Amino acid sequence: MGNIYTLSGTPGNFDPQDADTADSLAVRLLRLDLSLPLNNPRKLAAARANVARNHRLFGELFGSHALQGPGAQMIEAYRTFLEESRREAAGGNGTPGDDARTGLQPAPDEGFPAGFAVPQDVRSVHHPVKSAVFLLDYERLEDARRTPPDSAGDPGAAVLRGYLEDGQIPCFILEALAGQPPDTVDDLYRVALSRPGFFWERDGKSLLRRYKPAPIHHEDRRSSRWSRCPSPRPTETSPEVPHPVPGPGLSLGIPACRRSPPAGWPRR
Repeated sequence: MGNIYTLSGTPGNFDPQDADTADSLAVRLLRLDLSLPLNNPRKLAAARANVARNHRLFGELFGSHALQGPGAQMIEAYRTFLEESRREAAGGNGTPGDDARTGLQPAPDEGFPAGFAVPQDVRSVHHPVKSAVFLLDYERLEDARRTPPDSAGDPGAAVLRGYLEDGQIPCFILEALAGQPPDTVDDLYRVALSRPGFFWERDGKSLLRRYKPAPIHHEDRRSSRWSRCPSPRPTETSPEVPHPVPGPGLSLGIPACRRSPPAGWPRR
């Protein structure tokens, strides 16, 4: 059977009164390796199809697979996305006023890190295989990519180190950043990591495997044009509010979306 089929099949052998025991078993197995469910071919095929559908719908909604703006606006867009996902899964029969079908229930305020709605520089990216991720301070990291800092203490260098050390930020984010012009990625890593001989083409893969060893970061990656999509900005902006922690990420699976953008988002 293998470990994953234990998770898929064994709970069905428990009596109803033993449901808590079965649930506890599943949770303990998942904590060992979050990629375990994908070792089941049927679940893997369903997950891939769902993420591919979500990726298409994300692009249809926002006109891009990368959005950037205030955290509060990212949260509202995410909730709209969840709401439309449920409505589409129900074949369009969902009731708009039904709390069970709104994005607020699966994504309540307490489900986000404290203060997540405050920063003005939050990026939401959807990948065709890896699903979605929220990023803080990504614009600062892009600035450091365009103009490498002079010292490891530079805020942009600190954000890069934070992204490397944050287990919730997937590899594809740093790979996409490395592929953008100008060709200064080597300089950024040399300064941020104090490694004067660093070359991304030679050392990048081993660096990512060192900092992000979980198989889910590296398996089933697919190259595409998603990383080149423009990043729509909100039509209304607020004064800058600095976030005290550089580079934290919040990885969230985002299903489905609406056919017309929510208020405040341009569509391209």
